[in-house]
Amino acid sequence: LCGGISNIEKNIFASEIPKNLADMYKGTPYILPLPAVVDNSRVKEIILREKNISKVLDIANKANIAIFTMGPFGYDGALSRAGYISHDDVDRLIKKGAVGDICTRIIDIDGNVCDENLNNRTIGIELDELKKKEYRIGVAVGENRLNCIYAALKKQYANVLITDEEIALKLLKLP
Repeated sequence: LCGGISNIEKNIFASEIPKNLADMYKGTPYILPLPAVVDNSRVKEIILREKNISKVLDIANKANIAIFTMGPFGYDGALSRAGYISHDDVDRLIKKGAVGDICTRIIDIDGNVCDENLNNRTIGIELDELKKKEYRIGVAVGENRLNCIYAALKKQYANVLITDEEIALKLLKLP
């Protein structure tokens, strides 16, 4: 559903999850062998014109089921740890209300994209496209993901949630 967050120095490899999932269910993984975020929107436009890349994104857009993670935002978040955004970017986005990411799209507590410039440099399914799926399965566990999960449910990015009991009980107490 989005470009990968990989970092060889930190032993993070984005292709492992879809490959393992496809192996378990005897399926075929379609992987975007690209960074999650590129330097500018012009680079993104050029990349999206490549036929193999556009084919994978077309498959993602046509699928009726999406499984995605919801990550926390901050200095220890995946985008920051992998070097896609700087410490200054984290500071700036926190001031804008960033609580997490869905398909590498940084969102606020209401589920809105926090920064259009960053969003325009992000490779992957758009959140409006995600909402068109019949089944939108969000997966997240841990206290540090609570606000992102809440935002995803509030904005209806997820209509199925896989989480732990502690988070589920906390969500039930929220408005």
